[in-house]
Amino acid sequence: MARVAVDVPGEYQFTWEVRQGFCTGKDSVRITFRRQPMANAGPDQVLEHVFSTTLEALLPSADVVAVNANGTWSLLSGAGTIENPNDPSSRVSGLGLGDNVFRWTISSDFCPDASDEVLITVNDLETYTVITPNNDGLNDVLVFSGIDELRACEIIIYNRWGTEVYRDPDYQNDWDGKDKNGRPLIQDTYYYILRIPPDRIIKNFVEIRRSQ
Repeated sequence: MARVAVDVPGEYQFTWEVRQGFCTGKDSVRITFRRQPMANAGPDQVLEHVFSTTLEALLPSADVVAVNANGTWSLLSGAGTIENPNDPSSRVSGLGLGDNVFRWTISSDFCPDASDEVLITVNDLETYTVITPNNDGLNDVLVFSGIDELRACEIIIYNRWGTEVYRDPDYQNDWDGKDKNGRPLIQDTYYYILRIPPDRIIKNFVEIRRSQ
């Protein structure tokens, strides 16, 4: 029995020939060698309160798998709608806060399926509960990290007695402790409602601290 080592994908034909005196006989066999494909779902992603992105999977090269190889996206955990499950660069929308895991599976005519997973983490808005509006460049305004990625968000600020002191229908991280008429508010604790389209509401407090 003869052994032949093959390490390059492709088609190979081997002929076995037997000779006995003036007589010969031979037969051939064709062997197709395909390397097991490796799935690559692309790099993990971290999004700041953004709920859609583009996936970044890779297809194996044609010399590794059969011509009919294809990839498919599926959702393992979390949330998300895959626009084109067979597109390695498909858009995905409707992601959930926290971790969302997607699987990229490569299927071919001859080899077992191969798969890889990608983690897409969506961070919530970061909120601060203290501002010190003294124009030193530190905590002078009320900032929500990630709000610049969103559509118009409305903020309403109330004093401790429930009176509205400030409102902005398109907040741009610029409230510096003044009322709706531009007058500095006294040092105290205030309460706000942040409305994020289409239907999310965040309620919290913020303390104004001023130098004595």
